[in-house]
Amino acid sequence: MRIHPVDLAIVVVYLLGVTALGLYFRRGQQDVRDYFLGGKSAPWWALAFSIVATETSTLTIIGTPAISYATNLTFIQLVFGY
Repeated sequence: MRIHPVDLAIVVVYLLGVTALGLYFRRGQQDVRDYFLGGKSAPWWALAFSIVATETSTLTIIGTPAISYATNLTFIQLVFGY
């Protein structure tokens, strides 16, 4: 199986675009600490939504009902505990 030139072009343009955006937005960072802490300028609510979005995944959305069904709803407590 070979990759079609159009598909390859899309991947290359995407990678170049992501790299260009990364280089553009890193201009305000001085060191690695700024990268990981975001310059300590993010509001608390943005960090909270980021944590929730990170923990909520397709596996959680699809896997929890499947496991609950297979185990007589004993796994559903994960959803209520979240």
